[in-house]
Order: sequence, then structure tokens, then C-alpha cells
Amino acid sequence: MPRTSTQADQRLRDIEILLLWEGQVGNARLRELYEIGLGAASILIKAYRESFPDCCRWNTTERLFEAIPNTVRPILSTGNVADYAELLQRARQQGSGVIFDGRIDLTCVSAHIFSALHRACSRGTSVEIVYASMTTPEPHPRELFPHKMIQAGRRWHVRGLDLKSMEYRDFALGRIKSAKSGSSNRPADAPSDIAWDTEVSFEVIPHPQLSAAQAKVIRDEYMAGADNRFIRCRASMVQYVIQDLRLAVNIESELPPAFQLALVRTKPIEQWLFSSKVAN
Repeated sequence: MPRTSTQADQRLRDIEILLLWEGQVGNARLRELYEIGLGAASILIKAYRESFPDCCRWNTTERLFEAIPNTVRPILSTGNVADYAELLQRARQQGSGVIFDGRIDLTCVSAHIFSALHRACSRGTSVEIVYASMTTPEPHPRELFPHKMIQAGRRWHVRGLDLKSMEYRDFALGRIKSAKSGSSNRPADAPSDIAWDTEVSFEVIPHPQLSAAQAKVIRDEYMAGADNRFIRCRASMVQYVIQDLRLAVNIESELPPAFQLALVRTKPIEQWLFSSKVAN
């Protein structure tokens, strides 16, 4: 089926989004996103470069086009990280016109920072950031070896080995003030990311303080009529899942209607809750 002009325009916009948020675009990446052939991907990149010749340059080593810093900018897209999230979602849902994501992302994420972190994840190199946290609000330098970009609920995080603590931590992208390539070599004795590699399971039930009729509504909606449901995820993601699903951990203080689901707290996941470790 021939491509429409609307589809072609959308794909040029997608190339811009990839350059902004991944910092690079190549033939293989487009083929992966669209399930198209080598020739079609090359035509797309050529069309983009003819329209915006100064936005990217050829990297002969990696055989892809890299974004030129301070030159590539949002012209076809909004410049919001929500563009990138929508592109990833659309790529997973090829051809669907009925999906709408109503989430509102209030965080301010820089495309320059996002792409620097994304490249470091892809290449296994370090990155130097300036970070502000709730425990240390004053912006301060950190260096890490990131390995995953994570969209948790409405926020983006980067997960990696923090060289200061020699622990794996999550850094909220909205709190990173700057990011640039680091010069450190990965420590030979660097630990593995146990929290990322470990999968845990926890039990969810209707909030005990719902009426019987209300509890049935919740069981039908979330548990296919069963009394409970078990959720499995990476240990490092437990707290994010709890927040995103709005699960009551303390059923005495977290009450309906704000909390309609409750966590049956068990020993295996207590160590992964934020309350058991220093907030970052």
C-alpha cells in the first residue's frame, strides 16, 4: 500500500523526535519501528536530510546519523518528552487509531539531557550529571554508568551505577540540570544490579474498608472477579508500580475513595520500598 503524505510527514517528524531524544537515527532503528525494508528506511532518512541538512551528521564508526548539538531542534514536533513516549507506544501498536493516552506529564525534561543519557546507556559509557534531589536540593555533580531509561508512571528516570555510592540508583530526569559524557572507566569490581535483575511478586486486593458491593466492583474491574491478584515486576520498580496503581500500603491512613486497591504487604518486598532506603 503506498504511503500517504500524512504518513510520510509523520515519519519525518519521528526522525526529528529520534534525533532529539535518542541523539541519533539509523537505518536499523527505522526498520525496527516501522517494519519496513532497507531501501524504504534509506529514503526516509534522505528525505529528512534534504529538508533539514544541518541537523545531523554521519558517524562512520557506528554507521548512523548523529544529532548535531544546538542545531537539531523541535520544528515538526513539540519538543516535549511526551512526543518520544507517544512514538514508542505507537510503534508497539502498529495501525491502531483508537488508542489515546490521557496522562499529563508535568515534568520538564530536556532533549539534550535525555539523548546524552540514552547514548550512554546504549554505549555502556559514563555520564556526568548535575542533580538536585529532595535530600540534597542544592544542585551537585554525580557521575554514573546508566543502563536503562525508565518511564515509571508519569515520570522518566535513568537507572545506573552511581560512582559516588557504588550503588545502583534511579535519577529522575526532571531533576537533572545538565548531562555530558564522562571520562571514567567502569570499575572492574562493579557490582551487578541486583534490584533490576530480581523479580518479585506481591498481592493486591480491594481495599478492606470498601463495602462488599464496592469491593465486587473492584474485583470485577481489576481481578476478573477473583478475590485478589498477584503482580510481578522488577524489584527496583516495586515502589513505582505501587504509586502508579495507587495501592494503599497503610490501610489505616490511605483510605477510599482515594485508594481503592490495597497491597498485602509481605516480607519479600519490604526491602524494595522507598521507606526502607535513602530517597534519591
